Amino acid sequence: MKKNKNITAYSIQDFSQCQHKTWLDFLETPKDFSKNYDPWLEIIRKIGIEHERNYLDDLRKSENIYEIDKNLSFEEKEELTDEAIKRNEKIIYQPYLRYKKFTGSPDFLVFKDNYYEPWDVKSGFRIKPENILQLCHYSYILDKKYSLLPNSGKIILRDKSSHDIEIRRYFEYFLLKVIYVTYVIINCYAKPIGKKKIT
Repeated sequence: MKKNKNITAYSIQDFSQCQHKTWLDFLETPKDFSKNYDPWLEIIRKIGIEHERNYLDDLRKSENIYEIDKNLSFEEKEELTDEAIKRNEKIIYQPYLRYKKFTGSPDFLVFKDNYYEPWDVKSGFRIKPENILQLCHYSYILDKKYSLLPNSGKIILRDKSSHDIEIRRYFEYFLLKVIYVTYVIINCYAKPIGKKKIT
């Protein structure tokens, strides 16, 4: 099992959908395992990149944005994110958050009312439950590392509509998922826990 693998927003999302999916994700991949290529997913990925770039260009017209180079190492991006938060930069693009094994990279962190609000730009036309879990994941790291638990986050959809998400409304549900995920991942159990009750 991959004992050093980080817990990302997708780890929480996958676990919410299927515990076995999390277990499989943390197994060592066989050396002869062929990489799966899905052309449809590649199209969706490119649409998402273009949508995010267009939103960033629009935001630049009215705001000063502190941008972190996506080509830097995780350690360098984390350091620049720490420094930007300490300076209270108004808008941080491509930040990298880390607390112990928990990592995450929202598209934007926006300073608001003495906390940072995570923003994610999505290529879909409607909000999905996993989008909200992602915002909760970023909020969890912001709370644990910087003592800055956001009251809200924002999701920007493909039609450029923005939707405010009340973090505290979903945060307890997210924390319950964190307990289960850390039980499986950090303790490196070698099989899914199924319906076994955790005490």
